[in-house]
Amino acid sequence: MLDMNNPDSSKLIISDIQEKISGIEKAMGNVVDGDGKIGLASSSKNESLNADEKICGIEKAMSNIVDGDREIGLLSSIRSEDMNIDEKETKPEDNGKISVKGLNVEELEARLFPHHKLLRDRTSLKTLMGCTKNEELESAESTIEVKPEKNYVSPIDENPIAVEFLASLSKEQSKVTTRCEDACLQISNVQDVDDAVSSQNQISSSKLFKGKEIVDHLLASDERLESFDAQENKQEMLMEEETEDSSICELNEIGRKTSTGGWFVSEGESVLLTHDDSSCSFYDIVHCEEKAEYKPPVGVSSNMWRDCWIIRAPGVDGSSGRYVVAASAGNSMDSGFCSWDFYTKDVRAFHVDDGFSNTRAALAPLPNNPMYRRNTLSSIMGPQNQQWWYKPCGPLIVSGASCQRMIRTYDIRDGEQVLKWDLQRPMLSMDYSSPLQWRSRGKIVIAETEGLSLWDVNSISPQALLSVSSSSRQISAFHVNNTDAELGGGVRQRASSSEVEGNDGVFCTSDSINVLDFRHPSGIGLKIPKIGANVQSVFARGDSLYLGCTTVKSAVKRQVSSQIQQFSLRKQKLCNTYVLPESNAHSHYTALTQVWGNSNVVMGVCGLGLFVFDSNKDDALQSLNALDQNNGQNLREAIGPDDLYSPSFDYLSSRVLLISRDRPAMWRYMF
Repeated sequence: MLDMNNPDSSKLIISDIQEKISGIEKAMGNVVDGDGKIGLASSSKNESLNADEKICGIEKAMSNIVDGDREIGLLSSIRSEDMNIDEKETKPEDNGKISVKGLNVEELEARLFPHHKLLRDRTSLKTLMGCTKNEELESAESTIEVKPEKNYVSPIDENPIAVEFLASLSKEQSKVTTRCEDACLQISNVQDVDDAVSSQNQISSSKLFKGKEIVDHLLASDERLESFDAQENKQEMLMEEETEDSSICELNEIGRKTSTGGWFVSEGESVLLTHDDSSCSFYDIVHCEEKAEYKPPVGVSSNMWRDCWIIRAPGVDGSSGRYVVAASAGNSMDSGFCSWDFYTKDVRAFHVDDGFSNTRAALAPLPNNPMYRRNTLSSIMGPQNQQWWYKPCGPLIVSGASCQRMIRTYDIRDGEQVLKWDLQRPMLSMDYSSPLQWRSRGKIVIAETEGLSLWDVNSISPQALLSVSSSSRQISAFHVNNTDAELGGGVRQRASSSEVEGNDGVFCTSDSINVLDFRHPSGIGLKIPKIGANVQSVFARGDSLYLGCTTVKSAVKRQVSSQIQQFSLRKQKLCNTYVLPESNAHSHYTALTQVWGNSNVVMGVCGLGLFVFDSNKDDALQSLNALDQNNGQNLREAIGPDDLYSPSFDYLSSRVLLISRDRPAMWRYMF
């Protein structure tokens, strides 16, 4: 009950205990006396016993803190022997009356001195909970003890209070045997005992305060150590969080091979990559390990593949199968495709086209000199260079070459040619979009020199279902929504029927944005005028159109601004403009090769990196942002280095994949 944290109030607590003991004495006297017929000797005896109990209670409270449970057990045993003697010699005359002396020591202590039990419980609890502080407590006890352990004879000799207490008990026992002594002598003895109690209280209190000072010092040291440990642990946790945040925010290279193309699969937990040695790899980015490598046939030239897919198609025996497909895209010295069994890694089909022209140039990895790269890109990607394009959907893969009319389809399961037909006009050459786009598993849209054509490839003889005119304008960007694309993809994910209703795709010319709707005879459902922007890439989904374009900022200084323009099909106008930071880089570096967006973010990639913008949802802000061509406040971050070569990206499940054809693929989390 003594307050170990407030030494000034200990005396007040002891005084309060003495007052309570006096009240208990009066109550015990009333119960034991019963009918009120007790003599002077009996009264003196009760006062003497109550004084002894008073001494015992205070001694227990103080010895519990100073010397522990050892003295408590000794005093309790002495007190119990004294009580047993008293019970034998002074039995109550009336058994029907309640007698306090009929109780044992533990019951009397629980009734009259409940704080003793609380102190013992508190000491035992501290012993259990303080296993880590045993050494400090043992050292503190050694400083409190007066005599060393090797000279220890008896706990009674060690404690002067116990000696005084035993002397008083021996006097009391002699008083019990000689009951006929004078009552006045008894009263004087009681007064002497009270004086001894007061002196013993002062001695014990001084010991208590000295011991308490040491304990307080230890507790204060423990608090300082605990606060230091807590501060150190907090710093370690902050360092760990900073390390985790930095590891999450930094770009992670995937493997060591140079990647020429790649996309997320398996809901963003894995990636499928093509490499400069014409191999493919399936990489688990969650566990940072390569799960499978798909090697090309012997004799295949390097840097042959630019794109890759995982295709689900029924096998030869009718069972469901998965195939890894890699193919050429754009400029390359050799063109073709290759397919592997996803599980066995065996080559299922391989085809290389002979070529119809010798003017093709290779987009091989360039040196890490930005000036050299900027100068050579313009000559390599000229319009006279012939391009080869391949695009799979289901078990079929379609192929065609720019400036040629011939279109072929092959089976990815065995490489056999399935269909071949001629276009009305030569296939168009495009820089950042594929002229071959699947609308569904049986329909394909092909960009030609003066428009588009929709073909049905489900029959033995392909038929042109629709022809869309571009009004003698060259198509600069082209995108078609595929309702039969593979599931689990990122930006190339399958479009739902509700998203493509009235929006089968989009193509851009120099003066207009044309929204495709194959339900109309002309094939165009909506035409939006476009002024002063050169479009390189486009993406359409739902009500939004995203255009990656460049505009002339100053004709005198020849400054060009790269930006992403967002159009609304419902409003039929420009609703947002996302401007990239200003740069003096070459036009091939500032050209947006790929754009994508949803209701939360808008992304565009160019040679200067991947730029991520926060999507505007407020109509008022959209109107202001659309008018302000210099507004770049929505830019969230720029990801990747500023010297990317022919870059592309994918986004899925808060992960972004960045591809540059002169280095390993990179990925990171994005929140």
